[in-house]
Amino acid sequence: MSRQVVDILFNMKYIYPKTDYTFSYGKIRVLFCNTFDRKELNLKITGVGNTSLRKVEDNFFAIYELLFFMLGFFPPIKRITFNGMEESEYMQRITKKYSTAKKMFHSQSRFFALSLSTINSETVKSYCEIKKEVSLPLDAFFATQSYEDNQIYGEHRFILASHAAEGIIESKYDKFIAGKKIGYRERIKFFYEPLLRADRKCKTKLISSIGVSKKTYFELLKNTRHFYTHLCKERKRFKNGTEFLAEYYIIVIAFRLFMLEKIGIAYDPSLFARYVPFLTDWMKEFR
Repeated sequence: MSRQVVDILFNMKYIYPKTDYTFSYGKIRVLFCNTFDRKELNLKITGVGNTSLRKVEDNFFAIYELLFFMLGFFPPIKRITFNGMEESEYMQRITKKYSTAKKMFHSQSRFFALSLSTINSETVKSYCEIKKEVSLPLDAFFATQSYEDNQIYGEHRFILASHAAEGIIESKYDKFIAGKKIGYRERIKFFYEPLLRADRKCKTKLISSIGVSKKTYFELLKNTRHFYTHLCKERKRFKNGTEFLAEYYIIVIAFRLFMLEKIGIAYDPSLFARYVPFLTDWMKEFR
């Protein structure tokens, strides 16, 4: 029986509790385990029978993206092998697409524990089905992760993430929005619903902590998007770099919670409640 094996070793010094489990679906088998000192995490994906290497690769990318939504960054890859052969050039190509700015690496940003209840056959399958319909906006959003704060205009990074959020709703979720008129305001509010529910449940007051009401915040989002998309007349909007920096990190949280809710992974309220004050304290230094 032939096998196709992709074996990945992640540098996980930023996070992880003890992890050791496996699951299978169809002809794909997945193993997660970490070293005794928990500084590295091994992910091994095996396809048996007539499973193609491309199929195994696709499952790796799906799991890697799920790890981003859970952690808030793409864990750095130390080594990747295909059927026992190390592929350094392939790893470099992955890094170009899946790269996280150094500032976003932080243990506090983890909302979920890696376990059989979070990444498993059902959640991987669910994510793959969703991604079929929203791959373009997702890729645009992932691209914003690689920008260091001093390498890109904050306006560009934030607006690209905002467009990606709207694109996901327009591509797949418009039918779930009540009301006859569906535009940017309606889509972005729908997109933020999981974040607002978590904010209420954990009493973290994420939006008000940056000095605006929810109503004002969504008005600023709308006006900012319209201004930079259409170069329309001057409106009350986000204007300076420190505002765009803060608003970008908020929309990243909204992205993570929205996608994971649709995939079927429940966030850990205690981890969310720990991260938000850390983030807002950091953002206040810039506002």
